[in-house]
Amino acid sequence: MGSAPVGTAIISLALPMMITMLVQSIYNMTDMFFIGQTGDPNMVAAIALAHPLFMLSQALGNIFATGGSTYISRLLGAKRETEAKQTSAVSLYTAFAAGLLMAIMLSAFRSPALRLIGASDATFSYTSGYFTVIAMFLPAAVASAVMSGQMRSEGAAKKAMTLQLLGIIINIILDPVFILVLDMGTAGAAWATVIGQVASFVYGITYYLSKDTLLSIRPADYRPQREMMKQILSIGVPAGLSNIIMSVSQIWANRVLAGYGDHVVAGNGVHMRVTGMFFMVIFALVMGYQPFAG
Repeated sequence: MGSAPVGTAIISLALPMMITMLVQSIYNMTDMFFIGQTGDPNMVAAIALAHPLFMLSQALGNIFATGGSTYISRLLGAKRETEAKQTSAVSLYTAFAAGLLMAIMLSAFRSPALRLIGASDATFSYTSGYFTVIAMFLPAAVASAVMSGQMRSEGAAKKAMTLQLLGIIINIILDPVFILVLDMGTAGAAWATVIGQVASFVYGITYYLSKDTLLSIRPADYRPQREMMKQILSIGVPAGLSNIIMSVSQIWANRVLAGYGDHVVAGNGVHMRVTGMFFMVIFALVMGYQPFAG
């Protein structure tokens, strides 16, 4: 990032992310597609209803993935590698702890949360089956998002792509097995998702333990400092808030649509997946440019 021509550097960082986001778009539609093969619109609606809660975990991950990785890029550019190591450890461990806290809270208030997002009597059990499994593994999902961001922060865009693609491909393979072959319904879609997330998490850990990175997950490097947290949160919180706003708006839309029937919620869920594909590509370009700008 420090010596390549500007255009070459940006393309080399952004292209792997654009490929990942295209596959991510396919992955986002995979659950819907195979759940749709069951012929039950209530199951499709359940996936659409639970998705905003999944976005909340992404918001939490983005706070530390975007805020932490941007600060790490600036530290590496300034040759302050020790502080970069400490920032990576603080970001990862703090995000994991926050994900664990969110998982406990969502599990404890599962029923009112499901009613809040618009689950009806017909969709409640399906939404609960998906939501319960996703909530249990939130820490791994949040940590994986942080790892991916930090890989990009030191220019390892291909490693970040591999981390994300690993989870996505495993999910795509397991979806038809769990949903159609084993007849696990929405819970099967959730298990396919979390197994992929755990695989990505394990891959990220092996990367941090290798000699290919300048960053660290050693407990000894967990040294949060006031200026460090200020730098992480000043950029990370606005990034996370954008996800939270989208999540809240989608929850509100689902509640309004639920008044017209669960099949309308299901239809809107499919629509959101399709239109999201185009935004993901632009988002990937931005994510690839960020570490270079830092």
